[in-house]
Amino acid sequence: MLTTFDTLFILVIILILLYFYLTWNYKYWKNHGIAYEKPNLFFGNLTDAFLGKKTFGDIFTNIYWNHPDQKVVGWYKLRQPGILIRDPNLVKKVLINDFYSFRNNDFHLDEDIDPVLGKNIFVLKDDKWKRHRALMTPAFTAGKIKAMFLIMVEVAKELVEFLKEHPEEIHVKQVMSRYTAEIVARCALGIDGRNFKENVPEMHEMGKLFFEPDLARNLKLMALFFLPRVGRLLRLRMMTIKAKNFFDSILHDVIKYRQEKKIDRNDLIQYLIEVKRKSLIVSKGEVESDIITKTYTDEDILAGCATFFMEGYETSALTLNNILYYLAKNKNVQDTLRQEIDSVLNEGNITFETLNAMPYLNSVFLETGRMLPVMYTFQKLCTENYEMDIGESKPLLIEKGTPVVLPIFAIQNDSTYWENPHIFNPDRFLNNENTDRKSTNNFFQFGDGPRMCPGMRIASTIVKLAIFHICANLEVFPTSKTPDKFEFDPTYFMIGHKGGIYLRFAERSN
Repeated sequence: MLTTFDTLFILVIILILLYFYLTWNYKYWKNHGIAYEKPNLFFGNLTDAFLGKKTFGDIFTNIYWNHPDQKVVGWYKLRQPGILIRDPNLVKKVLINDFYSFRNNDFHLDEDIDPVLGKNIFVLKDDKWKRHRALMTPAFTAGKIKAMFLIMVEVAKELVEFLKEHPEEIHVKQVMSRYTAEIVARCALGIDGRNFKENVPEMHEMGKLFFEPDLARNLKLMALFFLPRVGRLLRLRMMTIKAKNFFDSILHDVIKYRQEKKIDRNDLIQYLIEVKRKSLIVSKGEVESDIITKTYTDEDILAGCATFFMEGYETSALTLNNILYYLAKNKNVQDTLRQEIDSVLNEGNITFETLNAMPYLNSVFLETGRMLPVMYTFQKLCTENYEMDIGESKPLLIEKGTPVVLPIFAIQNDSTYWENPHIFNPDRFLNNENTDRKSTNNFFQFGDGPRMCPGMRIASTIVKLAIFHICANLEVFPTSKTPDKFEFDPTYFMIGHKGGIYLRFAERSN
C-alpha cells in the first residue's frame, strides 16, 4: 500500500515529466542560432490570444517590432516551432519564387464537417486548391466583372440614397456591409437581397454570423488555426447550420427558377451552374478535361458562392470603412479625390474602364490598404524541407510542416521601407516623381504569387464604385465619436477598430 510520501513522490515525478514534455522543444530556435520570442508554458507565444487579450495578429506584430535587426524570428505555436519572416524580399520568395515549398495556407477545415467553407480556395490544399482555383478564376475576370458592372452601379446608387436618408452619424461598417451584402446577393445569387429596404436584412444578418467580432468566434478561429486536431474532435465549423440552410434554400430556388424559365444570366451562379453541367458530361466520359475531373455538385456551387461572399462581403466593407475614415480625417485628400471624380463625370457616366483609369482614386485605395490591410498576417505552411538564405554562413533549414508567418501589416507600416508610414499619403502611389518605388515594392495588400487573392479585381471594383458615388454626391465628416487613431479590436480576427467607426454624411454644398 502506498504511503502519503510515495503518492507525493509519484505526483512530483509526473509533474516533472509533464513539464519536460511541454517544454523540451522550446530550445529549438536557440539550438539553431535563430533569434526567437520567449515562449510561455503550453501556449508558446499565444497565451494572450487564448486569454482574449490580443488577436494573434497583434502578437505577431509585436514579435516583428521586438526584433528590428532580424530577417527572421522564431516563435512557438504551442509546442511547435514556427518562423516569422521580417524581410520583404524573403516574403516575396515565399509567395512567388519558391511558392511550391509554401503552397498551403495554415488554416484547417474538414470538408466532412464544414462541407461548404471546407471547399473554399483559401482553405483547400495541394491539388484540390489547384483544381478549384482553376475553376473559380474565370468567374473573376475583367469580362465577368464588366458584365455585372451596371448591377453594381445600381447598388452603389442605392447606398447613396440610404446615406442621404440617414444624415445622423452612422456606424460606417454596418452600412457598408449592407452595400456589400447587396452586391453579393445580386451579382452572385441573382436575387434582390433587400439590404437597403429592410431594417434587419436577412443576408446582412447571415454575414454577421461569419464575421461579427466575438470572443467565442475568435477562439474557434484560433482552434482551427492552431489546434486542428481539437477542431476536428469538437467538429468545429465556420459556416453555421443556420447560415448553410439559408444559402442552400436560396441556391435551390434560384437554380430551379432558372431551369424552369430557361433563364441564362451573366453572373456567378450561372457560371457555376454551367461548370456543373460540364462536369456531368466529363464524368460520363463524353469529353475530356484536365480541370473538371469529378461531378460538380450543388454543394460545390454553394462553396463557389461562399468564396464570392468571403471576398466581397466583409473585406470590402472593412476597406470601405477604412477609406471613409481617412477621407473624413483628411479633407484635402477628400477634395482632391472629388475633383478627379467631377472631371470623370464631366465626360459622361462612369464605366468599368474609367473607374479603373482614375489614378487618385486608385492611390487612395492602395494607401488605405497599406496602412490598414484587412489582415495582420498571411499564415503559410512549409510543405517540404526548404533552405532559406538569411545572410548567415549557412542557410536556415525550415522543416516540412513548420508554420510560417508573413507579417504584412507590420512591414507596410515600417519606416525602414516607407517614408512617414503613419501619415495617410495617397501621393506615394501615384505614378509621378512622388512615387517611392522602394516603398511600393514592399506592398502585399492582396498577397502575391499563385495564391494571390483571386477576387482582387472584383473587390477593388466594389470598393472604388462605392467611394466614387459617395464622393460624387456627399461629403464625409468626422463626429465627436470618430477616433483620432485606431484602437484595434482584440476580439476580431481581421484589423478593425474597437467599437466601430462613426461618421456623418451630408449632401454636397455645391
